[in-house]
Amino acid sequence: EEGGRIDIAVAMVAGRVCAAVTDTGVGLGASPRSGTGTGLIALRERLQLSFGDSAELRIAAQAPHGVVAQAWFPAA
Repeated sequence: EEGGRIDIAVAMVAGRVCAAVTDTGVGLGASPRSGTGTGLIALRERLQLSFGDSAELRIAAQAPHGVVAQAWFPAA
């Protein structure tokens, strides 16, 4: 199967913002073109600098394939 779908959603949950990116691609580690994670490292560092321990980045496999990434941080 070629390609996939990417969905972006932002929601407020209990006074926090959840920005989620979900894809239906091959999944974690399944691509021969997997990167080095530099973008995820930079995003984690940016969240930490901006929000301290109040922010987090969650990455998980999506069934049956794909990935979901969620950035959680306090609402203004």
